[in-house]
Amino acid sequence: MPELNFRNGYFYGVCLICVVLFIFAIVSLGDTIVDIIYPHQYIEPDVYLEKELRYEKDFPELSKEEIKEMIKEKNEERKAQEEYNRKRRIVLSLTKSILLLLLVIPIYLFHWNRIEGNSQN
Repeated sequence: MPELNFRNGYFYGVCLICVVLFIFAIVSLGDTIVDIIYPHQYIEPDVYLEKELRYEKDFPELSKEEIKEMIKEKNEERKAQEEYNRKRRIVLSLTKSILLLLLVIPIYLFHWNRIEGNSQN
């Protein structure tokens, strides 16, 4: 068993922090994978009539059909923006998790090997 001094305490501390960060990265990665497989479903309130009334006031020259078409286009734009945001959030989350794993594993291995090297001397 290696002797407990400040140097070994430092190495053990870094290893402990790396293990905790590794666990958080794995949990974040799992959460992102679940979000990819089962995306969050947004429940949209029925605001169609409210929007229609607002558009009637804002655009009195448009017919009801034109207003309905405008509302449909706006809803499609909003859904496309939400989907883009969801995909971006997933890519960012995956990137963070993978980079954290790629950073933490070598740091852990380096410090653990230093501890093992000190215990053999």
